[in-house]
Amino acid sequence: MLQDFITIENNHANTLAVSLDQIKQQCDVYIDEIDELFTRYLLTSQKVYEETTNDILFTRKISCIETKPERSNMLTIGPIQSIDSVYAVNSSFGETLIDPDRYTSYEGKKTLLQVKSYVPWRLKFNLTVGYASIEEIPLTAIQAIILRASTMYQYRGDIAENNPGKRASDLLMNHTSRKRGRFE
Repeated sequence: MLQDFITIENNHANTLAVSLDQIKQQCDVYIDEIDELFTRYLLTSQKVYEETTNDILFTRKISCIETKPERSNMLTIGPIQSIDSVYAVNSSFGETLIDPDRYTSYEGKKTLLQVKSYVPWRLKFNLTVGYASIEEIPLTAIQAIILRASTMYQYRGDIAENNPGKRASDLLMNHTSRKRGRFE
């Protein structure tokens, strides 16, 4: 298992996966004075989506370290674009760079990173994850973000425990969740 990842580089922190026109159309609002409000709702909805599904929307570099010696289903964040480096971590000798091709494998844009052979150390991974462009982001993700953001707008100021928009976006997020083993 891996502990929570640390973002090393994120050049897309304020990039929107959904346009302001899309959210305005969903909410049937066409004034520019609330663009900042919609932008905050969209960024919050994207963050909720990423945290719920472990599906990273835009390219970022992350670092994560193995906390248990299990060697399958280790990484459920993605999509993985590349394994940048792998280090063997030993309390006596620190970090030693090892050949990622010898010890790890993954299948293209999949989210499952596996260790090929047993190594007696913990492993630290530096990875590039996320979708390379907005066009690659799944439509279910876009729809979940739109539903979440529009619900935030429609129920702004209200406590909306059982509103239908929140339930619908939760269903979409749970449907796309990477359930093979979230970070624990």
